[in-house]
Amino acid sequence: MNFRTRPFLTAVFFVLLCSASLAYGQPATSSAPGISRLSVDASNPSDPVAVSDTDPRINIYHNLASYGAKGDGATDNTTALQNAINAGHAVMIPEGTFNFSGTLTLKKDSIIVGVGKKSILRYSGTGVAMRESVGSYQGGYDNLKLMNFTLTTSNYSQTGIELTNNYQVTISGVYIDGAGGGFRTAGIHIIGGTQATNSAVIRIIDGEIWFCAGDGVRLSGPGGTAAIWIERNHITGNGLGVNQVLPSGAWPSTNFQINNNVIEGNINGAILAEVLYASSITGNYFENIDNSSAVPVRIANNGYAQGLTISGNLFGGKSAAYNIDMNGPADITGVIANNMFGGASVAAIRVNTARGLVIENNTLETGTVPTLVSLGAGSKAVWLKDANGSSYLSGSSSTQPNLTLGGKLVLGSSAALSGNGGTVESKSATGTGYAPHAALNFKLSAGPTWTSGTGAPTAGCTRGSLYSRLDGGAKTTLYVCESTGWIAK
Repeated sequence: MNFRTRPFLTAVFFVLLCSASLAYGQPATSSAPGISRLSVDASNPSDPVAVSDTDPRINIYHNLASYGAKGDGATDNTTALQNAINAGHAVMIPEGTFNFSGTLTLKKDSIIVGVGKKSILRYSGTGVAMRESVGSYQGGYDNLKLMNFTLTTSNYSQTGIELTNNYQVTISGVYIDGAGGGFRTAGIHIIGGTQATNSAVIRIIDGEIWFCAGDGVRLSGPGGTAAIWIERNHITGNGLGVNQVLPSGAWPSTNFQINNNVIEGNINGAILAEVLYASSITGNYFENIDNSSAVPVRIANNGYAQGLTISGNLFGGKSAAYNIDMNGPADITGVIANNMFGGASVAAIRVNTARGLVIENNTLETGTVPTLVSLGAGSKAVWLKDANGSSYLSGSSSTQPNLTLGGKLVLGSSAALSGNGGTVESKSATGTGYAPHAALNFKLSAGPTWTSGTGAPTAGCTRGSLYSRLDGGAKTTLYVCESTGWIAK
C-alpha cells in the first residue's frame, strides 16, 4: 500500500465511525443511564436502533441505579427495588450492597439477575425478604427467574425467598447467606398453601445456601410440593439442609430430584423428607459436622416413600447411628445402590417396613460401618446383593422381620448364618411354606429334601433325601432315602 493513501483511509474510517454512532442514536463516547441494548425499530424490522431503559417496546434489563438505588451498604433501597419489580422489566443488580428493609413482592414473570456474588441484596427487616404470594392458581403460571446474585440479611429475619402455590420458578446461581442468625425459618421456603393447592416445577440450581438459622430449603404446607429440582448446590452450616415437612393435602409429593449437591455441616442433618413418590437422591456428598449424631438422610419417619432411588452418594455420618434412616410405619419401595457409606455406628441403613426394596452394590467404609442394613418387623421382599462386608441386623427389641433374598445366599469362607437369638427359616419340604431351622426343612427344586420331625418317616421320598428324627436313639436318628425307601443309619 502506498503511504500517500493512508490519510484518505483514516478520514473514511472516521466518517464511518461517526455515522455508526449517529445511526445507533447516541454519540459513541456517551454513557446513557441504566443499560442500553440493541432492538429493532417497529416500523423497520431490519433496522437496528439504540433503546434506553425507558423504551416501552421491549422487556429489557433495567439497572437498579436508574431507579435511584444505591449500592453503598447504607441506603434503604426498598422503594427503588419494588418500583423496579413493579415496572415489569427484568431487573439487573450491579455490583454493590443494596440494603432494603421491607419485604419485596415479586410479580409473575419477574426476572431479577445480578452479575455474580458481588451483586448483593441485604435485608435488614425481621420478616420475609422476598415473596410471591399470589401463586399460579390466579392468573396463570409464575415464570419467575432469580439469578446470579447474593441475598443476605443483617437481622434475625424469618425467610430469604418465600414461594406459595407457585409454578415454574427458577432460582439459579443465587447465594443465600443467613449470616449465622438470620433466615430463621429457611433460606428458601416453598409452600403448598391449602390441601387442594401446591407448589411445583421449581428449580434450585447452581447456588449456595449458607448459615441459615433455620433450614437451607424448607418445603411445607398442607398441599405439599411436587417436581422439585435441587441440583448442583452447596448447602452448608444451616439448621437442616433440606427439610420436607409432612404434607396432609390431596396432592402427593412427587418427583423430588436432589442430585449432585454438596450438603455438609448442617446441624440437624442433610435431608429430612416425609413423603416421596418417584423421587431420586443421587450423586450427592453428605457429611456431618464433627461429633454430630444427626442422621444425614431421614426419610418417611412419619410418612412413606415409594419408587425411591438413592444411588451414587458418599456419606460421612461421623457419630451418627445410621447414614439413611427410614424408620416409619408405612411401606418403603425402591433402590439403594452404589453408595459409599461411612460413619454409622449401628448400620448404614435402617428400614422399618421395606416392601420391595433392592439394596445392591454398596460399599461400607472399613471400621466405621459394622452392618449394611437393619430391617424392622414389617419388612418383607428385600433384596441384598453384592455389598462388601454386608450383614443384616434385625434388632433385639423387635420381632424378627422377614428377609427375602433375590437369588442365592452365598456365604464366604469366614461367614456364618446365625439366628442371633431368633429363628432362621427356610422353605418347607413341599415348597409351600416356611419352617424354622429348629425343625430343618430344605428342598432343592425337583430333588432330594432334608426334613425333620418326631417318629420314623413314613411318607414317600426322593432318593438321596435325609430325615432327622428328633426323638431318635442309636442308629435311629438319621434316615436316608434309598432305592427301597427310608433306611435308618
